[in-house]
Amino acid sequence: MIASSPPRVVHGLPHLPATERWAAEPSAAPLVAAQQALTQAATANPQLQFAALQAAALLAAYHDRWAAAAWQPCEIAGRFQVPLVNPDTGRPSRTFIHAGAYAGIVQIGERRWLLEFRTTSNEIAWPQAPFWQSLNFDAQTAAYLLAHDRAGQSLAGVAYDVVRRPEIRPRLVPKGSARRWPAENLGTLIEIEQGTYWGQPLPGHAGGFIDADGRETLELFGLRLASDARSRPDWYFQRQLTPRNDEQLRRQASDLWQTAGAIRLARRFAQHYRNPAACWNYHSPCEFLNHCSQSQPAEEPGTDRSAPANQLRSSLAHEAREALTHSRLRCFQLCRRKHFYRYELGMRSLQAPSAAGQFGRLMHLALAAWWRTRLEAAPTEEK
Repeated sequence: MIASSPPRVVHGLPHLPATERWAAEPSAAPLVAAQQALTQAATANPQLQFAALQAAALLAAYHDRWAAAAWQPCEIAGRFQVPLVNPDTGRPSRTFIHAGAYAGIVQIGERRWLLEFRTTSNEIAWPQAPFWQSLNFDAQTAAYLLAHDRAGQSLAGVAYDVVRRPEIRPRLVPKGSARRWPAENLGTLIEIEQGTYWGQPLPGHAGGFIDADGRETLELFGLRLASDARSRPDWYFQRQLTPRNDEQLRRQASDLWQTAGAIRLARRFAQHYRNPAACWNYHSPCEFLNHCSQSQPAEEPGTDRSAPANQLRSSLAHEAREALTHSRLRCFQLCRRKHFYRYELGMRSLQAPSAAGQFGRLMHLALAAWWRTRLEAAPTEEK
């Protein structure tokens, strides 16, 4: 008889015995570090538990696929702050600077490339998929390449490290049949009674593995997702190099300068108009929808009803108001009113990110820990 119970949580994440086989291997240090980063995130915020479980379940297969790859880290979690330059005159802006954070830099052969993490729900296994084609003119990475040019560190292009978001979700566990071969009973109640699930040993703790409604606990779901990732690595994990395109970089430099000018004029003439088409983005409402719809008074910043807008404005560091990051530029292009609230007034909402956003942030966190550990273990001459 298989009892039902809530998922057993160990330090913020359901138990994933599939990763324990790595713990004693020196080469597993990046995987262990990534898992620890996810555990800490899920412990600090239990609402992230499911997204953290998804990322953790994929990591062992990610490690299997890329641990021996030729990409060698030179820098991880880098930041830049460089002058914003007029591409026509070569003169720097007197108002704004160009700033940002990037995943890192990797050495591939004799050349250095900008490392960029991405998560997506799109097809990535086919090299000519629309996802990859769109990256040939990606504004974010073009801006990062420009910044490195300004800093005297020209890079060969962008090395994309992409993870596809899982589509599978916890499901009802089928009964299975004693008449079937063992391979046909994978993922069934019969297999669970034998102490495994999708071929992976179940933990020896007391308690059930099936929720009250007959569905997988998070523990079992993690094992199934880990098995799926190992059986379909091309579906989940891809890397691709996009060489720099100097013409695209020139266009990006012009776009940066022109957008900075538009922000300056919007500030001067109070041109912070709304874009109703941006009220819903990626199937989620804008964090300032209540303000724009006047459900809340516009002068109330974020969710803090005690701080007036002028007080919040004065609390913003001058450097933050004059730094142009990719996120800020994209926000301005999407909706001027949102940009005004977020970057001129410093308003922030406590609205939780979408499920896709949670997974993306946690996977980036885990990948940064994985790459950083590889960097720390690399010989000094390779850094």
